[in-house]
Amino acid sequence: MDLIRIIAAIFLPPLGVFLQEGLRKQFWINVVLTLFGYIPGIIHAVYVILKHEPHAPTPTSRAPDLYQSTRDRGDFHDRPSHA
Repeated sequence: MDLIRIIAAIFLPPLGVFLQEGLRKQFWINVVLTLFGYIPGIIHAVYVILKHEPHAPTPTSRAPDLYQSTRDRGDFHDRPSHA
């Protein structure tokens, strides 16, 4: 996977950093360096790819189960009967 990131970094340096880090600080530093010059952007991108571990996504809270029955949620007996 590093080879794909390095190839992406050669053609478009911010893309290589994005694949490694996501939209974090290193990505924005690389965008600025690439705007200043293509070569500084490539050097920084290859450095980030070789020195940093891929960023793991932050854990998010589990989404509620939309298919959970009302009986499992506990509000089954709270409803008025239609008798």
